[in-house]
Amino acid sequence: MPSKSTHTHPTEDSSSLLTTPSSSYNMPSSSSSSSSSPTPLHPFLAQVISLLYWAMLAASTIGPGTITLMAKGGADYQLTLTWTVPLASITAYVVYEAVARMQIEAGKSLGGALFQHYFPKNAATEASSNQQTSKSTLNKIVAAVPHTPVISYALSFLVLISMTLLECAQIAGLWASVDYYYDGPEPIYSVARMLVTLALCLFVAFILFRGDIDNISKALGMVVIVMVITFSISAFQIGFDTTDLFSGFVPSLPEDSATVALGMIATTCLPINVFLTSSLANGLTISETRKGIGFATIITAILSLLIIIVGTGDELEDGEEFNLNNLARTLKDSAGQTSEVLFLFGLAAASLSSGLTVAMGCALACQSLFSGLDTVGTEARQRTESESSNVEASVTTRLSQRDETNNTDDDMLIDLLPKKEPWAAGGWRFRGIIILQLLVSFCVVTSGLDTIGVIVLSQVFGGVLLPTLCFCLLICMNDEEVGTSQSNLQNALLVGATTVLTGLAVYSVAPLITGGLCQGDSLTVVSGISGFLTFVAACKVAWGKKPFTMRDDDSAHV
Repeated sequence: MPSKSTHTHPTEDSSSLLTTPSSSYNMPSSSSSSSSSPTPLHPFLAQVISLLYWAMLAASTIGPGTITLMAKGGADYQLTLTWTVPLASITAYVVYEAVARMQIEAGKSLGGALFQHYFPKNAATEASSNQQTSKSTLNKIVAAVPHTPVISYALSFLVLISMTLLECAQIAGLWASVDYYYDGPEPIYSVARMLVTLALCLFVAFILFRGDIDNISKALGMVVIVMVITFSISAFQIGFDTTDLFSGFVPSLPEDSATVALGMIATTCLPINVFLTSSLANGLTISETRKGIGFATIITAILSLLIIIVGTGDELEDGEEFNLNNLARTLKDSAGQTSEVLFLFGLAAASLSSGLTVAMGCALACQSLFSGLDTVGTEARQRTESESSNVEASVTTRLSQRDETNNTDDDMLIDLLPKKEPWAAGGWRFRGIIILQLLVSFCVVTSGLDTIGVIVLSQVFGGVLLPTLCFCLLICMNDEEVGTSQSNLQNALLVGATTVLTGLAVYSVAPLITGGLCQGDSLTVVSGISGFLTFVAACKVAWGKKPFTMRDDDSAHV
């Protein structure tokens, strides 16, 4: 079982995309001369920098997708769906805090924990060091080498589809802010859209491939603060009734609002932030991560509420579809040109910040789920390299001591030698995920597809993915093999979030899957049953004598 990790500060690494904020204000080491030692920052300034570092979670969340869905919810249903914001915010804090704690205590991301759950024992290390290992045992060793769990493939598929569609929305958001002011002939219009989209895609790729995300995260934190100011001014210029605002915190679903409500929750508690949080938490303490996650969650909630209020300023006529350009014009008519300009600036800033974080977060998610390793985190990478070196040394020693005629066993031992990690942050697979998202985004935006439809579709996928991630996280947090702690209160919060999200996801998706056949009372019954079954299963995982397992070594006893 892995030991509890202590507070460490990762060193700079060429393949590292993320470094802890501590590296920006560490005390000088004893080996450094006093003349060359950097001056420590004031504690207050160091705390501000740390919070800006964690604002990356808010930057990834508040993008054109969030702006569109929150504003659409405000335009279509006024303030009746504001209850989705506190629900999503509480869920976000519970999930992100659990993931961060797992990274700090056990040194594992969610993907790594899933590998540990399905393949709990390092049989290769144990058996390869045993000089009396028989041929039958060697067969078991080779069979025990971990393969990617099936659940990881399923989660990766949902993550890739959802986040690629969301990345399309981020790229489209910046073009929308430019398109609002452009009024030229069609041939030039198409060329301009292509050039702006290409420039943004190249900029995102350049920043991510350079790997200077530590400084970018702090810059994105400043962008988030600017967005708060921007939407605050717009919201108060439009005005709102405090009675309607507080009554909106009472859960209700107006007709045909379930899909929008699910999207509002999924875009506030963004699934890829589960993997971003794991990387951000590497090398920090639990206290530091809780402060950072709390700050990011509060900022996201405030921004979401402000955007809903801004959306109420767009009074749609019967049958009129929500449109970002129409919203900007409405803001200009009702609150003046300043509000219009601020809204478009906020949209552009959100597009840029989310374009970076969504692409990187999706790559981190696939890396974690397919490899079971968090190679972005320096501490985890060093631990993995150390374990691989131990296996390699043990196997090499055995090969040198065996009879040369025993080729069969030798081949089996050679198969155990560790291979180069194919999902390293600088590898082609990791970068390929980013390139794939940007290519699809470029094609979607330049083709002129409906941006609103793409955003809603991405959030429907995200709404299905979110309770699935919550349930997987609940399993891993209660698995002793993973090596992390989980209190009854933490379990209760995670069980509640998983249950509510599952019921809402079924309520939203069932009519789409059945072609509208599942409606009304039958839909309520189906979603209620789904929520109840999820609750029972989640309670079994959290408080049962043994968490659910589907491991090869005990599958015969199931």
